[in-house]
Amino acid sequence: MSRRIPQPPSRRGEPVVIFRLGSQRFLIASAEVEEIRDLPQGNLPATVAARSHGKPIPVIAADRIFGVQSVRLEQLLVLKVRRVAVAISQIEGMAELREIVALPPGFHGQERSWYRGLGLVRQQIMPVVNAAIFVESASEPATPAAMAEPAKAHSA
Repeated sequence: MSRRIPQPPSRRGEPVVIFRLGSQRFLIASAEVEEIRDLPQGNLPATVAARSHGKPIPVIAADRIFGVQSVRLEQLLVLKVRRVAVAISQIEGMAELREIVALPPGFHGQERSWYRGLGLVRQQIMPVVNAAIFVESASEPATPAAMAEPAKAHSA
């Protein structure tokens, strides 16, 4: 009979998802993400059905929030507690974030509410997204287009 040896408390950091909007990289806490879906090609739906409760949730285009121009949106981050889906260019991977540092003074106005701070991952400094910003934007539709079929789910 084998027995598991108790492990000391982890000194690891916060698990994060690295995602792209065009050429820009961002981080979001993996605890905020329920699932990742592909977007129907060339179609940004106004809502998608949440797997957890089946009800429609709004789709927010992240490029509009962050002011990133001319990006191709190919995937959705369906957030757990926030009840929104966020259209992004693509998932780049996952990492552990050991520390979040305060935003420097160069970030001002709305930018200060968009991010929790900055994180160093894979020797690159990236903004750590405040997921609450997507809920605040949920009242504005992602596009003026009519509703489309829900996006196809990936296992996250």
